[in-house]
Amino acid sequence: MISSLSNPLVHSWAKYRLKSEQQQEIEIATAAFEIITSAVRSPKRRRIEDWIFERQVMPHIDAVAKRKIKHIGVSGMNIHDGSQSIGDVYSWHGRFNEAMEWYGRALTWE
Repeated sequence: MISSLSNPLVHSWAKYRLKSEQQQEIEIATAAFEIITSAVRSPKRRRIEDWIFERQVMPHIDAVAKRKIKHIGVSGMNIHDGSQSIGDVYSWHGRFNEAMEWYGRALTWE
């Protein structure tokens, strides 16, 4: 009885623990990107508090964006979901080159 219950558990554990480093990096990058983009999703009406929050987390947005870009095209990595949100944030903060790059990604993967 125990062995029949433990086989799926052992299989799941092994599958989780034996993932390649690259696969783990992709999963971490994806999770971080989803967290950042959900935190900065833009309401129709912007408030000063939104701008202040984004300014405070901008180093994190930059780091997560770079990490996500590194894995585009690897293992079916999907980036379009939050690309417009990231583009909006860069635009609102006067970083128009980065904004255009992210808008381009949003259009490419839609």
